[in-house]
Amino acid sequence: SNDVVKIIIGEPKSLDGGLTDSSKLIYNFHKKINKKYSGIKVELYDERFTSKIAKQVLISAGVKKNKRKNKQTVDKISAVIILQDYLKSKSFYKFSKT
Repeated sequence: SNDVVKIIIGEPKSLDGGLTDSSKLIYNFHKKINKKYSGIKVELYDERFTSKIAKQVLISAGVKKNKRKNKQTVDKISAVIILQDYLKSKSFYKFSKT
């Protein structure tokens, strides 16, 4: 069986690592998810530059301009990038060895 053992949430940060306009919203969401899924570790992971990278991915894939401007499309690609980055990170390797 493939049980969920961890939830990754993109953490908005400014270029200098500080808080953004979205930070409070995300931290509240993080608390709610932690409470609802108390048996699952919920981790925040830096999402800086993911929207920019997602837009570049869409351009490279030949996606038409009107679809590239769709925030939902960019957000979905960004979520994939956040998860890929997390899986490549030391955090994942430390977690998977325990």
